[in-house]
Amino acid sequence: MYKCSLNFEDKKLEDQFQNEKLQKIRKPVYYATFIFFVLNGMKAILEFVRGTSFSSEINIGFVIVQTIMAVMVFKNQSYIKQALVITNIMSGFLQMNFNEEATAKQEFYSFGNSYALFQAIGYFISDFRDGVIQAISHLTTKIIITSIHSKKVDPLCTSLAITSTFFIVLTIYVSDYNYRKQFLANISDDVWDKQLPFLVKKPYIKFTHKNTYFNITSCNLIERFAGYKSDYCFGCNAREFLSETKVNNISLLNKLLSDTITLNTDIEAHLKCFRFNIRVCMYGFEKMNRIVILEKVMTKEKGKQFSFEFRKDLVQTLKQGQQKFQFLLFYNWGIQSCLLINNKYIKQISLMDVISKLNKNYKRYLSPIRIISISKSKLQIRTYSNLIKIYLFQIYHILIITQPRSRDYIDAFVKESEEYIEFQLQLRDVREFCDHYSKNIFVHQIERVILWERVKDDLKIQFSKQISFK
Repeated sequence: MYKCSLNFEDKKLEDQFQNEKLQKIRKPVYYATFIFFVLNGMKAILEFVRGTSFSSEINIGFVIVQTIMAVMVFKNQSYIKQALVITNIMSGFLQMNFNEEATAKQEFYSFGNSYALFQAIGYFISDFRDGVIQAISHLTTKIIITSIHSKKVDPLCTSLAITSTFFIVLTIYVSDYNYRKQFLANISDDVWDKQLPFLVKKPYIKFTHKNTYFNITSCNLIERFAGYKSDYCFGCNAREFLSETKVNNISLLNKLLSDTITLNTDIEAHLKCFRFNIRVCMYGFEKMNRIVILEKVMTKEKGKQFSFEFRKDLVQTLKQGQQKFQFLLFYNWGIQSCLLINNKYIKQISLMDVISKLNKNYKRYLSPIRIISISKSKLQIRTYSNLIKIYLFQIYHILIITQPRSRDYIDAFVKESEEYIEFQLQLRDVREFCDHYSKNIFVHQIERVILWERVKDDLKIQFSKQISFK
């Protein structure tokens, strides 16, 4: 940007700036200047009808110039800039368009203020160079016309006019400079928006917000975020992710809107059964953009190392099962081996087949679980197969302890959705089952990996179809 003219050194950038200013402000103001065309035309017509020609030449000249400029603008709208400058300069000659005998002093003052306001608008919608030309033209015209009509040069009036023009020129410079800086900031934001997917290769959600209102502006690799739904648009998926994700048991969206989240650092978050790290960043000039970047999903590269407390609880659980049912010892040792060795094995299994086999194995000790489902599918699911089996072993174990065997079935109503397969158990003694369930050490370790949500008092067991890496 040149310091004197404030024009951009890059011609393409200058042309882009002029076009933006033309569309945003100059074109509407130019169409509004036709009020001068109407008023001057009416004044000339009235003077002609009355038979007087006092200063009507000024009005006629104004109408002729505006007509010529309108024809030029009609052919090429880029002439709007020049038309506004010429129209504003000519407005200075309207000072001569007054009948001192027929015009009251207060009307002089009112007309002068109105013209000054219109001229100021012309200054600030022009470039600095054009604004200076207009201000100096008005200063010169004002001094000459005033001196001719008053037949003297008033030092106080002249010095006041020069001083005010100086401050006007200074204000025009600062205004045009800031306008151009703002334009560059907007361009920078646009460049950032276009380049962001190439600079940030990871999945992210970009949005802006003001108070409680927020707007999703763009996303990258949205399908990699937890809870993604293919039948939702990217905006709906992003909004659901932000509102459902929890950071320290507080909604991520609430923390973002209240500006209480830590910026530029990894943050642990979770969405239902998913655990992951996110990072929140900010950038922008005109508006502050916030970016939620999915840094990494919690994966296990090595075998799970259980604490001493867990091993102690594990032994206690095995002893309890051994004391009441000897056959459970065999199963529990198998469960322990699976927990420590095979918990990362993923394959597709049929929940219907697994439950059928468990019904057969446990038929001497427990009423069979009867699956009640609208569909006749095998309830196929791709997940951690060993963990599913271990989990169901524990469910059967708890049922044997808490539910007396009878001739009736234990009903399980099944509902299948895109995210999970739900089993809702119908039990006689729900409280005792929930009590044992909450104390089972195996369940605590497994359910957060294979279930969509933790089991509550309604006994809805939701086996997640989306594999959780934790």
